[in-house]
Amino acid sequence: MCLFGKKESWELIDESFQEEMRKAGLEKHIGKLYQIAKQAIYLDLEKAVEDNIPIGSSKIGGHPDIFLGFSWPTNGDVFLAFLAQINLTEIRNLHDGSLLPLSGHLYFFYDSENMPEGKHHSDKDSFRVLYYDTAEHPLIRMEYPEKLCNQKNSIFPACSVSFRNKWTLPSYEERKFNNDNYLNYIALENGKETFLLGYCKNIQGDVRETCAKVNLNIDYDETQKISRTDLKRIKIDKEEWVLLFQLDSVEECKMMWCDMGILYFMIKVEDLHKKRFDKTWLVLQCY
Repeated sequence: MCLFGKKESWELIDESFQEEMRKAGLEKHIGKLYQIAKQAIYLDLEKAVEDNIPIGSSKIGGHPDIFLGFSWPTNGDVFLAFLAQINLTEIRNLHDGSLLPLSGHLYFFYDSENMPEGKHHSDKDSFRVLYYDTAEHPLIRMEYPEKLCNQKNSIFPACSVSFRNKWTLPSYEERKFNNDNYLNYIALENGKETFLLGYCKNIQGDVRETCAKVNLNIDYDETQKISRTDLKRIKIDKEEWVLLFQLDSVEECKMMWCDMGILYFMIKVEDLHKKRFDKTWLVLQCY
């Protein structure tokens, strides 16, 4: 059973969360940690022959399965690489429906030719998240545009996907929970951190801060000091951002984001509730 939100009674703490915390050596902190835990939907990936993946099924890489008349997204004269499609009916039993739609498809695209980091407004066309209620449209497996085929790092082999729930906890920067077992629990497992919802697995600081700075038009040199007023604005705005989708560097799909980096598709809670996926912002972090 998938439970979301805060629980005050020990009896209401999800058994899977209790088990995960015991295995992590965090049993003494279960009650406290459950108040801040978020359940994510992890993707387990396996290299596959795309012809063996049914049209419309969730996958990473390959060709998008989308309706006739779809216009391939671009960033100027660069065609965006297709990263993933999520068939939302396949995960409807893994969340309560308060954040993600229960049907339709999500599609993710990115300018993997230039790999912008999402630190500036000028990066706004370098990615795209599309949502379609595809139940109303027959799907076809879309061929790549000719120009996309001539770009470097823009076509990825397909991986099939299976889903599972896993609990996530805030990064150390967010909570300052100074406990070795906690730090081990939230540590990155390179190549295995692809999931929906939950907390970001940050590599270079709080991803939400980058989103807030761009959203507030605080376009700055990283060596430049930010005013107290702007710091306060950033602190408030960043709390509105949540993770929609995190895509790791995936060896099976030959995806490498700079140096073993991660792509974070972030969205404000209000936009997520209203299915305004066009409001998503992308951040790239790497080692």
